[in-house]
Amino acid sequence: MRFPFPLTDDFKAWAYELIFALEAPSPAEDEYQRERLNSTVTESTYIVSRSDYVLLVDTSLSSITLTLPPSKDDGWEFEVVKTQSRNRVIILPSGSDTLGGETSVIVHDQWTALKFRAVSGGYIIV
Repeated sequence: MRFPFPLTDDFKAWAYELIFALEAPSPAEDEYQRERLNSTVTESTYIVSRSDYVLLVDTSLSSITLTLPPSKDDGWEFEVVKTQSRNRVIILPSGSDTLGGETSVIVHDQWTALKFRAVSGGYIIV
């Protein structure tokens, strides 16, 4: 592409700053993402919220049961990561929902990560 004026270094610097400013999240969005990424679960039962994004599940003291909210066919995704080798994570759907056609998912191995997506009638593992 040819420009009808010379591209000075000052203009290039201004253009790069503009582009990156448009692509960068606002401070509020950045803080929201950090909060979503830092959800650590230690309670023996936890109701997953639609504001959860990555759940780091610490099973060092006991097994933990996660209950998912009723699914909506909107593609909402979240991830569950088992961070400890002891005990297990039990994931249960809500009501008549299923998890990839199953009534529960049990995670035994440390560092197993499962990503779920809300679909009609439940969740699938992606």
